[in-house]
Amino acid sequence: MSWMYLVIALVLDVIATISLKMSDGMRHGMTSFLAYGLFVLSFTCFGLAMKKLEVGLVTAFWAGGGLAIISLIGMFYFQESISPYKLIFLGLTIIGIMGLSMQQGLLEP
Repeated sequence: MSWMYLVIALVLDVIATISLKMSDGMRHGMTSFLAYGLFVLSFTCFGLAMKKLEVGLVTAFWAGGGLAIISLIGMFYFQESISPYKLIFLGLTIIGIMGLSMQQGLLEP
C-alpha cells in the first residue's frame, strides 16, 4: 500500500507542476487552484508512503521521478531544450532511483 501512495504522490506532483506551467505565471485562477490542491494531495500521499518505506527512498523516488517525468514532458510537450547532457543526467537519475528501489526490495537485481 505504501508503494501505491508513493506512485500516487508522484503522479499528483507531476500533474500539479504541469498545472503551474499552464497557469501562465498564476494568471489563470483555475489551473493555479488545481495546482495547489494537487500539491496538498501529493504531500499527503507522500507522508503516507513514509509510514512504511525509508525516507531516502521515498524522497528520491518522488523528487527524482518527478524531475525525470517533468523534464521529459517539458522537452516534448513544451518544446524545451534537449541536449545530450540533459538526457545523460536524466538517465543517471532514473538509474539512481532504480538502485534505491532494489535496495528496498521493490526490484530484483
